Amino acid sequence: MRKRVAVAAMLAMLLPGCGATDSTSSSKESRSTLNLQEAADRADEILDETFAAIKPPVQWTHRYSMPGDCYVDHDRAVMTIISAERRGSFLGVLERHWKSKGYKLVSTSPNGLVAHFRTQDGFQLEVLIAPSGQAHLSVTTVPNQ
Repeated sequence: MRKRVAVAAMLAMLLPGCGATDSTSSSKESRSTLNLQEAADRADEILDETFAAIKPPVQWTHRYSMPGDCYVDHDRAVMTIISAERRGSFLGVLERHWKSKGYKLVSTSPNGLVAHFRTQDGFQLEVLIAPSGQAHLSVTTVPNQ
């Protein structure tokens, strides 16, 4: 039940922009003109670049991909368990890479194990490190329809 509530809350945050256009702003950050396939390709590109930046490389698998009516969500799970001592370092690698690409830090969790970024073209990135040490990376977009 809690999982459903969390998913519903996440979708509620994402869907208000579905199909809407922002006539007050022409910023690339606030709008995307990609179709769903292009958005999926861009999400994979972001994830591929992110994993290429992790040295030494980690093992990962596709967690799931969720094509919605007007958004795309691609997730990957890191199969390499990250020790408690190295979790901050792992997050630092991702933060430095994403900032070097011009992505903006949006928020972090109080415990420092979750971070949200936004790309210039409006994609939302999330990294989460579970208590077990498994990291999950997600890229989501809400393209205009």
